[in-house]
Amino acid sequence: MRPLHIIHQTAITRNHDVASALARLAINTHTRIDAANWKAQIDAAEADPALSRTRPLVFCSLQIATYVARCCPNLARGLILPRAFLDHHAYSSLLPRDIRLNPRGIYLPWGDIPDAEDLLRNLCPDGIFIRPNSPMKPFTGFSVAWPEIGREHAAMTRAAHISASELCWICAVKDVAKTEYRIWIVDGQVATSASYGWDEESEQVGTAPDDILAAAARVAQCLEMVEQIYTADFVQTPQGARLVELNAMSTSGWYRHMDPTALLQALDPMLF
Repeated sequence: MRPLHIIHQTAITRNHDVASALARLAINTHTRIDAANWKAQIDAAEADPALSRTRPLVFCSLQIATYVARCCPNLARGLILPRAFLDHHAYSSLLPRDIRLNPRGIYLPWGDIPDAEDLLRNLCPDGIFIRPNSPMKPFTGFSVAWPEIGREHAAMTRAAHISASELCWICAVKDVAKTEYRIWIVDGQVATSASYGWDEESEQVGTAPDDILAAAARVAQCLEMVEQIYTADFVQTPQGARLVELNAMSTSGWYRHMDPTALLQALDPMLF
């Protein structure tokens, strides 16, 4: 059996049969982590002497990944979470403007947004979309119309405890398709793909169509000398396929139509 141990949180890998995928690859060790008891399970895995003789590969939430990186040196070897690369300003600066969903915008600290209303109104007269620059997702990106910006900013500050120094990317609000596509990219190649969205219908659409795959290949080519393993989320627009964002392989959710065997098969040689 191959010396690879998969640690996966069920909230991330969801209903996929991880054990069967591993069996097809002659890998027989995996540990399931449940949301309700994750800390005890992570601590037990970290203390397992068998893990020191294998290569861990961790799929978990950002909350758990933060804990693993800070407190679990054995398991931290299995996190694929290149934070500096995944800062929005870092990867987006390496990509052509015509493939990015939001190529024009401005970076501002969270605390400066209310005082920059005149500037932002000139840049985005129909409203703004705000997302964190950090891949650690201190808050979920959201759209807001101008009459509500002050109220929304104050409410989000209280509810999400957002630091005034949190750097944000602010761009024009857009009406986009409800179905997006997640592409798992390993060694500059598409390993697998799946549709997703805010409703059940979007997840049932299937794997990515050819235009999305072509856009993913273009992104992979642009980034091949910088980073080899990540997920890329795309949406179809009237102007063509556009990149929404990149995310970490370890903390990206698995959707219905992705192929876990193909993903793990692609990752296996990259981890040794």
